[in-house]
Amino acid sequence: MEKKQIYGVKSFLAFVLRHKPFFYKIKLDSDGFANIDFVLKALNTTKKSDVTKEQLIEIARKYSGGIFKVDINSNKIKAKDGHSVVFNMRVPDGLSETSEVPKQLYCLVSQDDVSNLMSSGGITFANKQTLLSSNPPNPIEGMSILTINSNKAKSDSVKFFLNKSKDMYFTRHLSSKYISVHV
Repeated sequence: MEKKQIYGVKSFLAFVLRHKPFFYKIKLDSDGFANIDFVLKALNTTKKSDVTKEQLIEIARKYSGGIFKVDINSNKIKAKDGHSVVFNMRVPDGLSETSEVPKQLYCLVSQDDVSNLMSSGGITFANKQTLLSSNPPNPIEGMSILTINSNKAKSDSVKFFLNKSKDMYFTRHLSSKYISVHV
């Protein structure tokens, strides 16, 4: 492979695995690993290239200066550090996983977060302050209301957690396909 192509693959891996996995429909597990086959598909589709799995692994191991970790047995790859996405979150205290969710859930987010949501293909709820309600909130200036199709998300295996005492829900990440925005 040419130096330029190696650099392009390294740059793509770093960008996707650190910052925008959801934009490329790549899921990170709780340790930050992504499925190599999904990463390779995203790379070849986006860059219109024909990089093989073996080449991708070689670049990640040999030409990256140690910034990636590859686990061939599990068919996974991750960036070791430098992430702007949150992937290793514990469930906030007081919440337990629930199999039943209302048809729709709501939350308020800043209008800046809405811009990030649209550009990244989803939203990550990094802390317990972003709880989802079964009742629409009152509008607040500078904030947008997100309506979440929680039934669809749940049917697609999104995990929801419930705080029974407050009737509030939490999830780690939602793809934009489950969200509509009301400004």
